[in-house]
Amino acid sequence: MRQTREKIILLALLAGVLTAGVTGCGAGGGSNAMKGAPEVAAESAVLTVQIEKPSYNSIYLTTEMVGTVQPEQTAEVYPKSSGTVTAVYFEVGDTVSEGQVLATLDSDSLNSAQISINSAQLQLETAQKELERSQVLYENDGITQQALETAENSVRSAQLQLESAQDNYNTLLKNISITAPISGVIESKNVDVYDNASMQQAICVISQKSNMEVVFQVSERVKNSLRMGNGVTLEKNGTSYKASIIEIAGKTSENTGLFEITARIQDGGNLSTGSKVTVSLVTDWAANVLCIPLDAIYYDDGKPYVFVSRDGVAEVVYVETGIYDDASMQIVSDLTQNDQVITSWSSQLTSGALVQSVEDTEKKDNPAKGQLADGAGELDAAESEVAP
Repeated sequence: MRQTREKIILLALLAGVLTAGVTGCGAGGGSNAMKGAPEVAAESAVLTVQIEKPSYNSIYLTTEMVGTVQPEQTAEVYPKSSGTVTAVYFEVGDTVSEGQVLATLDSDSLNSAQISINSAQLQLETAQKELERSQVLYENDGITQQALETAENSVRSAQLQLESAQDNYNTLLKNISITAPISGVIESKNVDVYDNASMQQAICVISQKSNMEVVFQVSERVKNSLRMGNGVTLEKNGTSYKASIIEIAGKTSENTGLFEITARIQDGGNLSTGSKVTVSLVTDWAANVLCIPLDAIYYDDGKPYVFVSRDGVAEVVYVETGIYDDASMQIVSDLTQNDQVITSWSSQLTSGALVQSVEDTEKKDNPAKGQLADGAGELDAAESEVAP
């Protein structure tokens, strides 16, 4: 405890000496005050600037456009025969399976087909009875072999007619039951009970929404930068979706003169067919390249240059630049990662100007910071010795 008190007293005395020294320098008059004046004037001539070293980063340039959402596969459902709709088994938004019955028709053709079956059945029965009678007569030498064969041919002909009538009926029966050609979601409904269905008008549209696509159009310059599998980002009502390019048109659209691009959307089943989305895609990029802040670039007759600080003096360095975004510029050559690039603007910034960084200025403005930090460290150490 005694040694600790002695250390604390010693630190207090030291602090008093330092304070007296500072006060003595500031209060000195006459020739000492005049000697300090040129130093103050020299310091005020130094320009305080922001300084950064070039760093390696990646720059990506994106382009935005409007795209249209569509299913990867869509089917319009048409009746295979005309007739009055007797039942409808779907609504918009329903999920249906391939082969599922969507609606039925009451077709006059089906009635005619049933009549044809009945008539063919009657003709067959008549031909069979005639054959039985002819066989009895033939066995008793009542008719010739040729007459018997004629009766047999009549039965075979009647059988064929009945089979044809039954096939026609089954076909019509199948046609009046309108079924889903693919599995998917009903996007639209164009029929109700008692409507007259026509083979020229679709009763509904089915979309396979498990696989949705976005279609958008780009210029030739953008098209040449794209590759199959490139990723794009979609935005709809604040929600983002990922997609990848699966088709790049080889020729322009006749209507717009642009190239059509198709991308498959990941988890886009909740997007509506035909809805508009914002498409963002990377059209140019530079990965892991030397970059500086965009604001640090100046131009001399179109030639880019920067100011660098070398030994506290501003120098002009002309540079070769690459691509840039709203924050950074790619530096192709003439700068290294160790250069101190001046990134702040000043009307006094010229080649040969004396400069110092903001950090160095703060250190000069607060010379006692380091001393106070050192004293605080020693005091903490002394307190730790006192603590039990």
